[in-house]
Amino acid sequence: MAKVYIGVGHGGSDPGAVANGVKEKDLNLSVAKACQAALKRSGVETKISRTSDVDGDLNKKIKAANDWGADLALDIHHNAGGGGGGDGAEVYHSKYLGKGATLAKNILNEIVKIGQNSRGTKIKKNEYGNDYFGFIRLTNMPSVLVECAFIDNKTDVKIVDTEAERVKMGEAIAKGICTTLGITYVATSAKPSSTSSTIKVGSTVKINSGARTYDGVKLASFVYNRNHKVKEVKGNRVVVTYLGIVVAAMNVKDLTLVK
Repeated sequence: MAKVYIGVGHGGSDPGAVANGVKEKDLNLSVAKACQAALKRSGVETKISRTSDVDGDLNKKIKAANDWGADLALDIHHNAGGGGGGDGAEVYHSKYLGKGATLAKNILNEIVKIGQNSRGTKIKKNEYGNDYFGFIRLTNMPSVLVECAFIDNKTDVKIVDTEAERVKMGEAIAKGICTTLGITYVATSAKPSSTSSTIKVGSTVKINSGARTYDGVKLASFVYNRNHKVKEVKGNRVVVTYLGIVVAAMNVKDLTLVK
């Protein structure tokens, strides 16, 4: 069974970046836990550096990954800087390329699929010409550092400002890992609920605030305030209309039944 170590950036007394009412440490943990759950579901053995809001320790993360003998490792973060003008995700890997570079590319490709912009895969060196990030430089396995979004950008932070969005981000990262490992990603099955079990063709529904389309595309804000009619239901995929015009295909979990 493949082994993946998940580092969670910051924590406890170190909040990381703070902007627009959110703290990086909280977003990192939420995304990391979603990534871990998706990897476990797909048959990957995982370890995570923290599961609650406790102080993080870079050296302990590196030692834990190395001692465990992980096949791959990643450290999850969120960005800030540039006066609020930064936008998109970026993934850092070692200057030695190899499987780490492949992992970075695969993760970023999946993040783009949920609607995030790409800043590319990157290498960062220190003054000695070595890899700048200790997590990448000192781990013994291919490793990457993922920056999911700029939380000081009011637009970019929207891709991670709800738990549902962060689950999508964590699952996207997990999909990239599975691709790198050459294993099949196992998607979560929809949980039965009174809402999902009764939504059918002809139902009137509202789209949950902040939800994206089935394919991860952002919706205009006015869409959430309207009642929509269900045109088609195929598994978890529900096509909704407004005044007879197709608005979007949505995941059933992102809809609330009106009648």
